[in-house]
Amino acid sequence: MKYLNSKKTFTIFKLAIIAFILFWFGHAFYRVINPEGEFLRVFHCVNKYKNIPNGVRYLRGFNVNSKSHHSDSTPLTMFSKMGDVPAVKMLLAAGADKSMVNLLGRTALDEAKLNGHVEVCQLLEKEEENNGKYQLKTKGQARGEHTEP
Repeated sequence: MKYLNSKKTFTIFKLAIIAFILFWFGHAFYRVINPEGEFLRVFHCVNKYKNIPNGVRYLRGFNVNSKSHHSDSTPLTMFSKMGDVPAVKMLLAAGADKSMVNLLGRTALDEAKLNGHVEVCQLLEKEEENNGKYQLKTKGQARGEHTEP
């Protein structure tokens, strides 16, 4: 019982309790105070469902124009910078604003041009010509089948 009475053991015990409390409450409130939360959720959702037909439905309820805390970039700007065509199509269909700029003052089109992603540039310019109304094609439309409304 001698070890329970020492000041060193008591101090270590107090520090362990404080660390546990900080860990417990820090983990519980992480989603509330995390400024990157919405941006990362959109980013991961697009990355996961970009190759699925009608995958844009998984973005309902998300703010597709959320910005990164560090670079002030939107998911559209990030995927344009990487040249990820399916992800850019999905974000445009979900209503992402392509005119938003990051900390460097660059739009998604600027980032695609700087990194040499021709397909993404063409896609963003074509979307600009359609007045911001990009629509994903269904399987039937992609095959050339016409359906009556």
